[in-house]
Amino acid sequence: MATDLGSLRAYYSRLSDEVLLAVDRDELVEAEQTCLDEEIARRGLDNQPEPELATPPAADPGWTEGWVSVCEFGTPNDPDNAPNADEARAVLRDAGIPCEIQARPHDEENVPGVIFQVMVPSAQLLHATSVLDMHIFNAQLEETWKSHFEALSDAELHAMDLDDVIGGCLDRVARLKRAYENEMERRGFSKPRASGAS
Repeated sequence: MATDLGSLRAYYSRLSDEVLLAVDRDELVEAEQTCLDEEIARRGLDNQPEPELATPPAADPGWTEGWVSVCEFGTPNDPDNAPNADEARAVLRDAGIPCEIQARPHDEENVPGVIFQVMVPSAQLLHATSVLDMHIFNAQLEETWKSHFEALSDAELHAMDLDDVIGGCLDRVARLKRAYENEMERRGFSKPRASGAS
């Protein structure tokens, strides 16, 4: 248990103040509550008001019904998931997309740590997904692809057909565009907006 408590303390010590205060204490097991309380007291946050990320936007008191998760961070072995959630929120807000973070314990019993869900209005989901892909996730994928190509032999790389590799990506784009244009047409909008089209 000492090792587990040490891991918990180290985990909570890496969270930002607002993320730490957003953790729902009532949903934690006793050991997690103790470590959470100790970290809050250590930072002198005992009497601080509720953080922004734990407070729904005042303009929409029913936000939890109209907001959805665009991504989440929180693997037990990844203590950096809170900064990752903070980064995602900053990227979305820079793009003008309203964004909040919800913190909740892991679904599995006796699993330390917290899952951070990055929440956006449902109407902004696809835009938010695109923004996060461009500014965060695509770069991570690029590193994965780079490592994969580097691991191939000369013969394997030369034999690869790029059209076969990107076919799924292109098909996804075509299907998204078709779904959008079909709905625009169904509602009687004569000129669908298409990025890159003149």
